[in-house]
Amino acid sequence: MDKIIDIDSLKNTEVNNWIILDSYRNKYSNIILNIKCKLCGHERTAGYSELKKIECSACLKMKKKEIYLNSLIGQQYNYLTILSAYYKGKNVIVSAKCKCGSIKEYQLYSLKNGHTKSCGCKNTINLDTLIGQRFGKLVITEAYRSNNDLRVKANCDCGTKNYDVSFASLRKGRTKSCGCYHRINLDDIVGKTFGYLTILKAYRPGDGKTKVLTRCICGNEKEYDYQLLAIGHTKSCGCKSRELNSIAHKKENKYNHDIYMKWKQMYYRCYNDKNPQYKYYGERGITICDEWKDDYYAFEKWAFSTGYQKGLSIDRIDNNKGYSPDNCRWATIKEQNRNKSDTTYITFHNKKVVLATICEDLGLNLKRIKRLLNNNKDILPILEQRFQFLDCLSKL
Repeated sequence: MDKIIDIDSLKNTEVNNWIILDSYRNKYSNIILNIKCKLCGHERTAGYSELKKIECSACLKMKKKEIYLNSLIGQQYNYLTILSAYYKGKNVIVSAKCKCGSIKEYQLYSLKNGHTKSCGCKNTINLDTLIGQRFGKLVITEAYRSNNDLRVKANCDCGTKNYDVSFASLRKGRTKSCGCYHRINLDDIVGKTFGYLTILKAYRPGDGKTKVLTRCICGNEKEYDYQLLAIGHTKSCGCKSRELNSIAHKKENKYNHDIYMKWKQMYYRCYNDKNPQYKYYGERGITICDEWKDDYYAFEKWAFSTGYQKGLSIDRIDNNKGYSPDNCRWATIKEQNRNKSDTTYITFHNKKVVLATICEDLGLNLKRIKRLLNNNKDILPILEQRFQFLDCLSKL
């Protein structure tokens, strides 16, 4: 049937609620139409055979929205009853009437989640009920509204009349008096001492603050705001800060000293079980003598008296004993590596010597000598032969 229809004659014709904009045949010779809804203007493509059956999806969505908005009318949320509703973007805005007669617009979700329950009349305070109520030293004598703010006038126990204050400030406890509660008697603070400062004179310049003239223990006289002294912000004329900075500088120098770091590392190896080296020292029973353990300066004195130089490390002469003046010395890393618990010792010329040291002195390859020793070979003839050779050379 599609083959006998003139597609050019279909343009700008109306079928149900659709206007045909354009038409063409696909590769199967079926007629395809570009159509537009005359109600909402929505455009789409459709086959000629299904044109009379299809409905506009945009119109269906609009109908659903309209049905939903109509279903909201008459619903009640606390004090509010919905009169009308409409969409504003993705939000639903409703016009609702309060029980007090006031009509306002609200967002629907604020009604549903209970955030809005009335036009505001529910929270309105009867002004007459406030008269005579006491908050701290204040008794309310008058209440009024000013720019949506509830304000009251109150009499204070100190004699102040008609003190004007926000009711919210009274209710939350931020205001308890006309200011007399915190007002200071100037005569009472003269002679008081705060830190290094002694108050000589107190006065009010007229800006509501209390000023004091003080004398520091160093002799300086200076004026301050009394509040700074009362809260502990100011404790001296500045001489205390200079003194503390001097002490901190000395302490910093001590802690940055290379000897102190060696003393600290020595302490951690022996007594801090979280230190990676603890298992080789503290766990083995290696300790620090009482003279050094609690007194860094004793260790520092010993260090300088025994030839300490930067780059040297503290070395225990006997690896099975702890850190003490009679068992410690300053050694290079090379010397310290030859004085470990796994160091190889041999007896040569009736003396106990470190294998690495004798190999270095005789000019022998340490790895080769250790390999022979591990294979149960006798290395003494090699050492003796090399010793005699060097001895002959020295006599030439």
